[in-house]
Amino acid sequence: MSDSISEALRPVLAAERPDKLQMRFGTDDPVRLGAWLEQLCETDLGDALCRLEFTGGFAAGVFGLILESGRRIVVKIHTDRKAIGHLSCAYDLQEKLRQKGIPCAARLLPLKTVEPVVCAAVHEHFASGSQEDCANPGRRRQVAEALARIVESLRGEPAKRLHEITFHEVDVTAGPSKRLGAIHNRARAEIRRGDAVPVVAHTDIKARNLLFKGDRVSAVYDFESLSRAPESVVVGATSVDFMSDRGQMKLNFDPEVALGFVRDYEAARGTRFSKNQMGLARAGAVFRLSLLGAHFLAAGTPESRLTAAVEAFESTATRRFR
Repeated sequence: MSDSISEALRPVLAAERPDKLQMRFGTDDPVRLGAWLEQLCETDLGDALCRLEFTGGFAAGVFGLILESGRRIVVKIHTDRKAIGHLSCAYDLQEKLRQKGIPCAARLLPLKTVEPVVCAAVHEHFASGSQEDCANPGRRRQVAEALARIVESLRGEPAKRLHEITFHEVDVTAGPSKRLGAIHNRARAEIRRGDAVPVVAHTDIKARNLLFKGDRVSAVYDFESLSRAPESVVVGATSVDFMSDRGQMKLNFDPEVALGFVRDYEAARGTRFSKNQMGLARAGAVFRLSLLGAHFLAAGTPESRLTAAVEAFESTATRRFR
């Protein structure tokens, strides 16, 4: 194995928290990981690994690799055996979306199940465009249109192996904020009472997972986030998180902006949501806002200020989401 690959991996693994190494990479040994990446490239792609271009990812380990031929690829490592069925289905659907014109990376290999990483996805490197601030109405509309296009393109596609989002309950007797937990559980109860038929949707559409070129979305990422969930709930949840980028989480506490996102989505799909669906969209927005708000508490935002902001959003959205 090339010493340069293992040496390039060494600081990557050293910078990771010890309890996260096995979860993200399947090993804490850069030599073993480097040897596996080289074998993958040579045996399955017929091209020698030249150098490591970048690393990233959160739950998965992501490696950008340059091959000897100059080809650029991305390898995503997954270590959760229980997720293999979901991931295999998600990547199959990503390829179908690409064939239908959704701008995303081409799959090079079927999902590989092999030690030490459990499984890995291999795609062409795809970076057409640049990341943009999605706060302005034009970009907001483009994000909503991208989500609507994905949902419409996947209607009727078999997706039983995909995860279905379960709207879990927060223990309001524990954690940083009982008031925030109570808001979260009210929204959860409303979603569960709605009993809406799930669709297949990208549940993490946001600035961080998009690139833009001119006035259009030119690349979509993170198709591991394809899941089954009620359509209007996904749209509502996305309306408070679509501005988050790679630098930071940017939650939207303005119900008028959230309503604007919902209206943009309705325009893109060509039909308005029913009154019941609008109620579910509002509940989805409150659910995600209260859930992600915990990150701000951990970062030092005063509990009273954050909870008041979520309560104000919930109150106004109840009147406006009609």
